[in-house]
Amino acid sequence: MSIGENIKQIRERNGLTQKELGDILGVSDKAVSTWERGEKIPRMGTIQKIANYFNTAAGTLIGEEGARHGVHSDTVYTLTTREIRLVESPASGSDFISSA
Repeated sequence: MSIGENIKQIRERNGLTQKELGDILGVSDKAVSTWERGEKIPRMGTIQKIANYFNTAAGTLIGEEGARHGVHSDTVYTLTTREIRLVESPASGSDFISSA
């Protein structure tokens, strides 16, 4: 199942509307709707919030679709803004080593 299908299933199983889940997460019901229809994928932080709220693992929500996109639930890291810039910018090996 896709991430969106998993979100919809767990939301409905717990008797929440899209609006109620959106309010819990601080997003609109339209955002929840786009996830459930597979038009967009929520950010990893949002996936973690959903998992925490429903007391489940983020990997349960990510499921097969996440694996196809290279997202592995057992390998989720939190990076600082500085670390993200280091990963995104083409730096020489010495630059990376000295800034780590």
